[in-house]
Amino acid sequence: SWDDAMAFCRKLTERERAAGRLPEGYEYTLPTEAQWEYACRAGTTGDYAGNLDAMGWYDPNSGSSTKPVSQKQANAWGLHDMHGNVWEW
Repeated sequence: SWDDAMAFCRKLTERERAAGRLPEGYEYTLPTEAQWEYACRAGTTGDYAGNLDAMGWYDPNSGSSTKPVSQKQANAWGLHDMHGNVWEW
């Protein structure tokens, strides 16, 4: 759940800060919608960061099931699974 993910981020922030591995003013958190969109597009301006069939699982190419991560092509910044998969369900 969102609450579980945020609790994990808080604990990770506390652990890394206590170990001196997290710069002052930084924290782990989930991305905002705008941050997700920016990372997903990876510098592109179209609806998708490239060829949707090559980059994401969605209704027409998924066989109506979720898939293991990183099975499709990454975007230009090396990020996988920014389109489709579980979100579609």
